[in-house]
Amino acid sequence: MATVIFDWDGTIAESGEGITRSVQYALDTVGIKVPDLSDLTHFIGPPLLESFQKYYHLDDEQGHMALKKYRE
Repeated sequence: MATVIFDWDGTIAESGEGITRSVQYALDTVGIKVPDLSDLTHFIGPPLLESFQKYYHLDDEQGHMALKKYRE
């Protein structure tokens, strides 16, 4: 049996802009404006809820709201 592994994100597809724009939108819904997408690249990779809480100090309710909006 052969196994093929692809490094999708950043190798086959460049999803960084989509991720950072979605984070920007999600933060905007909880009243945080981040005009420069390059300020959000630390969201690429780690769990989103933890990142919202770590970098923008959102409580559980705000973090889950931002996560919901990100997934829209």
